[in-house]
Amino acid sequence: MAPSDTLVLEPLQGLTHFWNKLSHHTDAICSQILHQLIRLGKVWKDILPVDICCQSLGALVDAVLQHLVEKVLLLEVGWVLF
Repeated sequence: MAPSDTLVLEPLQGLTHFWNKLSHHTDAICSQILHQLIRLGKVWKDILPVDICCQSLGALVDAVLQHLVEKVLLLEVGWVLF
């Protein structure tokens, strides 16, 4: 599932300055990630059993959320340090 992780998480990699880009790019990034997840779901539903497909998509959504939470936590730690 590594290529799929890369495909879905790629839009998030550009958010090095999370707060500065949050207001400008959040909608576009979320739309791109959602599009990739829907596309993968359509492809995988014909190939994988339903339970495996759901677990795989869930793992990708979890990876996206973990990445976003890490960025938010780093942002909050930065605020505490200043």
